[in-house]
Amino acid sequence: MNGLKLKSLKVQVRKMRTVWIKHKLVLLLVCVLIMSWISFSTLNLQLHQKASYRIITQNPLRIQDRGVIVPAHNNNNNARSYSPTVVEKIKHIAKFIQTAKKHVRGSKTSDSLKQALETMDSVLVELGVNPETLYSRPINKPKNVCPEKYMGTTFGYPFFYKGFETTNCTHGIPIWKLVTLIKHITIPQQNFDSSIEEIKTFLSSIYKTYSNFKVILSVDNVKLMENIQGTYPLLSVIDSNGVTEGAALNMIVNKVTTPYVFVARNAQLFTNDSRLDRLIREIEIIGVQVAGAAIRDPDGHWKKGCFQAVYRNATLKYLEGYDESLHECLFCDYISGPFVSSKAYLQSKTFEDLNAADGLYEEWFLRISQQSDESIICPDSMYHVKSLHTDLYGELKLFMRKWNLFKIVTPNGITIQRSCANELTRKPGSKALPPCSGQFNADAVKAVLKSCEEAGIICELQEGTAYLGR
Repeated sequence: MNGLKLKSLKVQVRKMRTVWIKHKLVLLLVCVLIMSWISFSTLNLQLHQKASYRIITQNPLRIQDRGVIVPAHNNNNNARSYSPTVVEKIKHIAKFIQTAKKHVRGSKTSDSLKQALETMDSVLVELGVNPETLYSRPINKPKNVCPEKYMGTTFGYPFFYKGFETTNCTHGIPIWKLVTLIKHITIPQQNFDSSIEEIKTFLSSIYKTYSNFKVILSVDNVKLMENIQGTYPLLSVIDSNGVTEGAALNMIVNKVTTPYVFVARNAQLFTNDSRLDRLIREIEIIGVQVAGAAIRDPDGHWKKGCFQAVYRNATLKYLEGYDESLHECLFCDYISGPFVSSKAYLQSKTFEDLNAADGLYEEWFLRISQQSDESIICPDSMYHVKSLHTDLYGELKLFMRKWNLFKIVTPNGITIQRSCANELTRKPGSKALPPCSGQFNADAVKAVLKSCEEAGIICELQEGTAYLGR
């Protein structure tokens, strides 16, 4: 009986083994089929990519309006074979990369942008676009000022006060018909006599340098200027009525009758180095909106006064220097001295209702630079100023609130941090935390982590932090 049971058990085991082997063979067959299908698909993909590459490298392409790239049926390999819309987009991308390459400071990012630019240049060549002409700035002919001519390396020896000479032309307009000088003046009662003497010296230097020059001043007390105004018939004085410098400048600009305006910010003295014609010439040639000059203080210290502005993460920082130059002029985000601009531009980009110590010029230059309007400094033009930097800064409350700033590192290196009293709530419609709230949360996280460290407890944030946002 036991023998029969054992024999039956062996038969069942044999049958199970046969079924298992069959299943194993089926599973193996399925795996082989799957691997074959994957290999076949990969091979097809590689063949398709090689065929596409041959089409791209050997045949001209036609980019249609919908953005699809198909083989062209002609051999005319130029930009006219492509959709103008797509070509223009690629050209804009190339310009953006070129601009980023000029202004980036990190070496790794700079290298990556350089490689991207080289690849983009090769694409542009295939599209029939010359990258050199694409990146070069358009140079215009000056409309109101005669052009300059370089006279050679020995011209002006031995002091070389001259090097470029203005040529004769039929379209040149006298400088006094082109520019009006404007300036806002506050006359403190405690330094009344010295302030009046400074104004007299300033006006005297102007009319010694440029005869028939129009000057408009705004002062907080017109009566104090009656004697001076009688000495200079071309001088106009308006009463600022206690308004801010920004509001006063806006009033003056509306009274200007010349096409250009010289904002004599912090200016103290005019000399032959002022060269207003040079600044106007570069505005018209390069096509920028603002042109300034180097500055020199009474102690003889000299600066270019050109700064780049870094604006992100609720922080604004000014870095002295430049990333790009043309015609011996430097492109700047912020100019710390006097400057020239057109009347039309100053009317369209009015000054904020601020004083200089409250960030009037910092706000104005930040606003125009964020709108991609360009400013330059031409160091071979120079103005004498009271100081190399503007007056001491106040708290900059209005400026910082408008631009949602928590911290500013000013052009003269002073760090100003915003007061966070009653400013921890998010503005209606805003998705980002206000900078003060972000700082509050960051301080709270630091406090928790410090407490953990003191207690010997291992603590860490599960996610990264992104409290602040522009």
